[in-house]
Amino acid sequence: MRGRKRKLAVMMAFACGGGSDAMAARGSHGAARRSSRPTHFVAVRIDDGEIQRRVRAIQGRLVARDRSLGRCLVSPTRLHVTLGLLRLGSADDVERARAIVPAAAARAARTIRCGLPGLDAFGSSVLFARLQDDGALAALASHVGDEIAKAGFADVQPSFRAHATIAKTSKATRRIRIDLDAFADLRDSPLGTVDVTHLELLAMRGEGAGGYYPVVERAPLGSAGINAIGQ
Repeated sequence: MRGRKRKLAVMMAFACGGGSDAMAARGSHGAARRSSRPTHFVAVRIDDGEIQRRVRAIQGRLVARDRSLGRCLVSPTRLHVTLGLLRLGSADDVERARAIVPAAAARAARTIRCGLPGLDAFGSSVLFARLQDDGALAALASHVGDEIAKAGFADVQPSFRAHATIAKTSKATRRIRIDLDAFADLRDSPLGTVDVTHLELLAMRGEGAGGYYPVVERAPLGSAGINAIGQ
């Protein structure tokens, strides 16, 4: 019955000339939602092979508990720490955004040593590796935010918390939960240490070399010295 009423309403809308407007409105709302999503991000990558191996083992445990979580995994080759999010709507925007990376990188220590002391979660939707941070990554994120503003863009990342996502349920096609209690033994189990030496502007869509994100711009971190985190 409801199906017939809906069909009749659609026919009446088209008869009155409003059907195309309604469809256009729905289309414009969908386009607006798509256009509001971030397209690029500034990040440092975690490319240590041993850390990636341990993350892969954790993901194996996730899937063993719930096979549907297989859709939620972030490839270990894509491990990274996001420092800024951007919506770049044109090729000109992308070109302007490239300058953010060397400018922010030049203000950082040449090497940032990051310890990954264990796991944590954002509610039941995101499982991530914690990063020990004496302020170096937060400072770099602040530099990135400054350079994003100077370039005339808005940083759409609400706040910075140093983490590397391992799994997130937003990648799933149905509502599922990640049970962090199942990984209580790994909350304080170190995954390793990585030396960060470069900053990158990355595209969210597509795939780059080695299965990583497409790299738009890359620059070495700048001033002399090592800023040790979690040592």
